[in-house]
Amino acid sequence: MRTQHFLRVLVPASLLLAPLLAAGDAPARQEEGEPFTKVETRYLPLPQPMAVETPGLLDPAQRVEVVFPEKGDRINLPIQIDGERVPSAALNGDELWVDLDGDSEKEKGEVFLRSPQGFGPVRCEFSFHDGTKTRYEFILVPAGAPNRLRLVRACAKTAAIEGLQVTILDDDCNGRFDGYGSDSLLVEGHPPSLLSRVICVRGKLYELVAHPAGNTIEYRSYPVSYTH
Repeated sequence: MRTQHFLRVLVPASLLLAPLLAAGDAPARQEEGEPFTKVETRYLPLPQPMAVETPGLLDPAQRVEVVFPEKGDRINLPIQIDGERVPSAALNGDELWVDLDGDSEKEKGEVFLRSPQGFGPVRCEFSFHDGTKTRYEFILVPAGAPNRLRLVRACAKTAAIEGLQVTILDDDCNGRFDGYGSDSLLVEGHPPSLLSRVICVRGKLYELVAHPAGNTIEYRSYPVSYTH
């Protein structure tokens, strides 16, 4: 029998530690007003993904877990590499095979051996309907049983806004960096928080626009000032 668990919830805004507005409280992008500044991000591999603690990583209800059949049959992973194709994977003892290209052949970069930390990093490329692409990495860590694994992001996208580093992490592990309320945001000098459309940098509010591939982010001043 094939069984999968793919769980996501939104953490209440009252639990956020950083001075951000909840995603539901922020308006959608408005074109009127001052123009957006677009900046390119930098791809950032995470050598120790579990050590980068963020709200989505620590919330048990937001974990993305997969239960593999004990017979080693292939199942589909809950991610879409090109917006449509879902890669399959099979777990046989201490060997994990992720068929990234869909050709049903084990190839270099698709087979991983179990370590105390789990499997991976699995390196792939995601493409989206807007024509953008991005490199992506994730690991699979033990989740309470030998055939039960949890997907964890192993990369991030980072850029500078007003001289401070702003980093987006794909905490819901779907290969996208625009998950308002489910992905996480690190603003240099602030505690980690969920990704929001309004962020605080140097005591000032900015409207933030994230994109699926995370190759760029856009921002502009928000009308209301924030003071500590």
